[in-house]
Amino acid sequence: MDELDVLCDSNWVKDLNLLKLFYDVMPILSMPYLSARIKEILTEYSGREKQIDPEYQYVLGMISISYARECSFRGDYRLMEEIFIFLDKLPRTPKLFLIKLLEKYYVAILLHDKAKSKHISKILRKLGYQKIATDIEV
Repeated sequence: MDELDVLCDSNWVKDLNLLKLFYDVMPILSMPYLSARIKEILTEYSGREKQIDPEYQYVLGMISISYARECSFRGDYRLMEEIFIFLDKLPRTPKLFLIKLLEKYYVAILLHDKAKSKHISKILRKLGYQKIATDIEV
């Protein structure tokens, strides 16, 4: 079985349950496979971020943040710019607040802005997200 055969169907990116499954298994996937699936997601949803159903926006945002995290931990930054463009175009809603904050964190990491990444980590801790702040530290 190649990584996840269920994701070989071109319609998987339109299925909320398969997107959630993909999010759950992202940490165990190889980087080339992960990046290929991310490219499929970006192809499907880029350019219409604000028209996407809010539940999909949230799941796609979480997938994007998880991808940024995997790139940071693995030192492989392919598609990072595209991910940040996608995240930046998602609407600014309360449901997406944490995703937007984490986007800023990973942009700071990519730009080697330690002061900003530490500041965002401090904000997360003050808001009660100690586990997230600890988990994202690169």
